[in-house]
Amino acid sequence: MTTLGSLGIFRGIPTSDAAEVINFIKARVTADQARQVFDNMAKADASLYTENLITSDREKFATRVAQLPDEVMTRLTNGIEQAMDDEIYSVVPLGAAATNINDIFPIAGSLDLGLRNIANAKLDANRYFLLTAIELMYGIDEANSGGRAGSFTNSQYPSALFAGEIELKQNGRSIIRKQSLGMFFKGIQSTNSHLNVSSITNVYQGRAVHVLHNPKWIYPQQALKGVMEWAVAPGAANSYLKIRLIGVSNERA
Repeated sequence: MTTLGSLGIFRGIPTSDAAEVINFIKARVTADQARQVFDNMAKADASLYTENLITSDREKFATRVAQLPDEVMTRLTNGIEQAMDDEIYSVVPLGAAATNINDIFPIAGSLDLGLRNIANAKLDANRYFLLTAIELMYGIDEANSGGRAGSFTNSQYPSALFAGEIELKQNGRSIIRKQSLGMFFKGIQSTNSHLNVSSITNVYQGRAVHVLHNPKWIYPQQALKGVMEWAVAPGAANSYLKIRLIGVSNERA
């Protein structure tokens, strides 16, 4: 018989079955206690969270750990896996005439450095991703590199971009119900000093980020389906959109 001293909140509780740990967590763990389960986990690379965009994602992950399959919880509580800051991204062409994007994450798309870090619109097996925020970035690819050389570091957004809608599903389950892209407008400011985006006159600059008040799980090996559409084409020639799904996932320690 062993004790769970290494897990902090379970110190002194005898058990010989890992399943007892899982049941204990599901039945009794509070938000504060759940966070302690991850005290011995290595902190993830903070570079994905520039400017401290999201500061409480690890806590959000910890408080939802009971929603994961038992075998994943076992690996997390035993220190085999850890919680990692993570991101899923995809760069898609917009151009001057497009009024819709039917596949934010192409179902036949392969891993492609600079364009996407997800293949076939699916997460790898055993990778559970808690989506906590979405960032929308707009850029012009003056090098005509198919989006790989798009300048997304100082995004300047045409105002018409926020008049569209976005929807995100996985295996028929809604992650983001169809809603206005205006939800990304927070933190965006009008500017008259950066009008070099083709002939567009209304340009906004900043970070187009939407934080989910109700984070959603993205499950492994289930296809993501993302759609965006506008009544009027919002882009300029050689324009691209970069969509970043920001969150936390499990990874081998």
